[in-house]
Amino acid sequence: KQKHIDHLRWRREYGVDSILETPKPYFDVVKKYYPHVFHKRSKGKAACIIQMEKAGQFGTLLEAVGRYADEIGRPHDDPAKVVIEHVSFVMTFLFEKLDARPWPNGKTIRIVDMSNLGMNDIGMEVFAFLGMMSDASKVGFVERIHKIYVVNPPQSFAVIYGACKSMISEKTRRQIIVCADIPEFVKQVSREVSLDDIPREYGGSCDCVDCWRGDENEEALCRLVDDVNRVSF
Repeated sequence: KQKHIDHLRWRREYGVDSILETPKPYFDVVKKYYPHVFHKRSKGKAACIIQMEKAGQFGTLLEAVGRYADEIGRPHDDPAKVVIEHVSFVMTFLFEKLDARPWPNGKTIRIVDMSNLGMNDIGMEVFAFLGMMSDASKVGFVERIHKIYVVNPPQSFAVIYGACKSMISEKTRRQIIVCADIPEFVKQVSREVSLDDIPREYGGSCDCVDCWRGDENEEALCRLVDDVNRVSF
């Protein structure tokens, strides 16, 4: 019952019922400082949309969003909420447009590259932001994550992950696979995903010219953003 109440609160707070039709003025700036894309649909045992992201430099991300808010005349927008609304939008698009199969079938596999993680990610403001991100994911997309593969973890990752562990349920922690290096990631992910669907930079053999651009699912997301922004601006 509490999960349902929290889910409805999240839908109201971030306007999820109309989130695919509302303008996205911060889309490009969030993408720039927090690279994340869709990358194919896996053909292995787990037929999921694959997502890739380069997490880290969250303090820089929040500062960039704050500066942009001032530039476009929206100085009262909370940068943390802007990013969470963005993530809520992307995930809603995923489960309403790309893989609308009802639970328990519609899920995603995430490859989280931590090579951008730095010392500016160790601070109370960032921890508070990560707590909000964790809460939004937990209440907004219940049971939608199949696996999260963490690659290229620097030493600072252990500090941040240790501080954030209490925000993550035991079940979710079991879905997070931290890979010390690329060979370990290949060993883990190949148990359920074809390496043809994994970028070459992470040990796969996909045929993308640029894995961070050009995926048909990512192109569909960007077209939607262009459409709603063209109408609104």
